[in-house]
Amino acid sequence: VIAVPERRGPPLYMLEATDHKPFVTESDGSFRLENLEGGKRFNLRVQRAGYADVSLPGVPAPTEEPLQIEMKPARALSGQVVGPEGEPVADALISSVTETRIGESSSRGSHGLGRTDPEGRFRVTGLTQGSLDLEVSAEGYTSRRLQGLQIPADKDLEGLRIVLQRGALLDVQV
Repeated sequence: VIAVPERRGPPLYMLEATDHKPFVTESDGSFRLENLEGGKRFNLRVQRAGYADVSLPGVPAPTEEPLQIEMKPARALSGQVVGPEGEPVADALISSVTETRIGESSSRGSHGLGRTDPEGRFRVTGLTQGSLDLEVSAEGYTSRRLQGLQIPADKDLEGLRIVLQRGALLDVQV
């Protein structure tokens, strides 16, 4: 049994588990997955409008005790991507970037969050509070990375202006 406590409103959550169809929790936020293969691990994902998704990889079946999952209010990030003269950059890709270092080696991953509209505006939802590294890229411009962007706990981060520089061109003929 997994309980998902809720502070406001009825706790109806969409839940997905490995090898199972998505389903909605009980009105108290609890759910039960039965007849699972013992010793197998399952990936769980919980969603609710207005809250950041929660992913739990590798949950063993059976669990020793009921799991408690805390969902945090989702935050948004919005702003505009412009070029060096202030012109809007349409269709720029906004991605979150993670970098993991183990000893002397490192690995980098990115996850696309969305694209800018024709006026260069963007809005990314479903974020949690804390530090976020972004990368912004668009055809004809050099990519820009913003590290340590702080998403506040109590409000959305709005009005971010990201300036991209024009990319250089290298013509080659072989």
